[in-house]
Amino acid sequence: MSESKLIKDVVAKIKKISEDLGLEHPSLLPKAQFLELSKLGEWELRKIGGYNSILNTYFPYTEKELASIQLVDDRKAYVNKLEKKYGSWELFKENLTESLTKELSKIKVEPLILDKKATEKYLHDHIVPSPSGDKNKRTIVSVWSDQHFGTNVDKAELGGLNEFNWVIGARRLGMLCEQIASYKVERRNLHEQLVIMLAGDNIGGIIHNQEGPDYDLITHQVNGTLCYYVQAIQYLTNYFPSVRVLCQPGNHGRVMHKRSQDRALSQKYDSFENIMFYSLSSVFAKDPKVTIETSKAPFIDATIQGHRIWMSHGDTVFAVGNVGKNIKLEKIEGQIHRRNAEALAKGEKPFELFVSGHVHHPVITQVGPGVRVVINGCLIGTDSFAQSVGIFSSVPTQVIWETTKKHVMGDSRQIFVAEADQNKHFDTIIKPFNYQLSAPKAL
Repeated sequence: MSESKLIKDVVAKIKKISEDLGLEHPSLLPKAQFLELSKLGEWELRKIGGYNSILNTYFPYTEKELASIQLVDDRKAYVNKLEKKYGSWELFKENLTESLTKELSKIKVEPLILDKKATEKYLHDHIVPSPSGDKNKRTIVSVWSDQHFGTNVDKAELGGLNEFNWVIGARRLGMLCEQIASYKVERRNLHEQLVIMLAGDNIGGIIHNQEGPDYDLITHQVNGTLCYYVQAIQYLTNYFPSVRVLCQPGNHGRVMHKRSQDRALSQKYDSFENIMFYSLSSVFAKDPKVTIETSKAPFIDATIQGHRIWMSHGDTVFAVGNVGKNIKLEKIEGQIHRRNAEALAKGEKPFELFVSGHVHHPVITQVGPGVRVVINGCLIGTDSFAQSVGIFSSVPTQVIWETTKKHVMGDSRQIFVAEADQNKHFDTIIKPFNYQLSAPKAL
């Protein structure tokens, strides 16, 4: 590689000036003195790599103590490493202290939160604020269906697959309530309401074995289920501004003295479950935070956050399939198209979400042009009747989700409640029913 004229000129000037000054080696010539005597500018040196680069390349100092130089470099690198590490910790400590001081100053510790009621109030009043910019109102929706309270499932008869009774039912419902209370808690200040959809088969009924022991007397079924729902709603009112309960009977709650015993083809509301719904509305008649809604029609037409929603049990009117065997998506889509076509023909808003239960298997899907479908799971799990027709797997599951102005169904969760079966903690949320004929004072 040929050297440029400027490099040659600079090298020659360094050599001549150092000789004229009588320096022992050109590397001893200071840069400032060179610039003064050579009449060259700083910029000219930068163009060829700088003064020190020229000296090191063309006038290397050969009498170096290389070992000493390396030792100095190693020690310098070690010191730099220690200083960087120490400086990083110092910076972290300062930032952490500043951050903790800022955040802890916002927290008010109140001794009353050691009390259960005060704790619930504290959580209600001190919810973590939502992320900045997100101020849209929201609603939590939970479907309670196929809970079959009043059914007794003998674990031995099912070969250990499942067990169900009033104690286990209380614990599963208690876990569901606790999950709802903590669900999306970081946005709780934006939640206007909790909507509970009682979508049928909330009691075991007397449609299979009317003599027992699989099914309790209908009086105990209705009383016990009512007792559980009163406790559940009272618990959840501590966590939400209001609670709205939408009620529909299922096929298990139907009365059996009618000619059409297989299905309630008309007057479906003439059901043991509707007796319970009326009693539930009486309990909360004077509570401004709770609304209980029923319907003579075999479905509920509800609007939540501006979205029109259909809710029914799923055995009739909006039939979704056979229990534990199949879910007919093509048939479901056809029913949705027909129902929404009728709504559009009348100038009404179409339904955006269809909710049902009945088949005991949770399904969350979408059909047609953006219509969502939620089929809830069950609380009871597999029972002796299901086992007798070859259904060996029915995982106790209930579905919850969040509805916003934009999304009829946003974030969703399936609550697998069987893990609560042996957990006595949930007895403090739902006290197990003990076949009493009058409500306990605690309610």
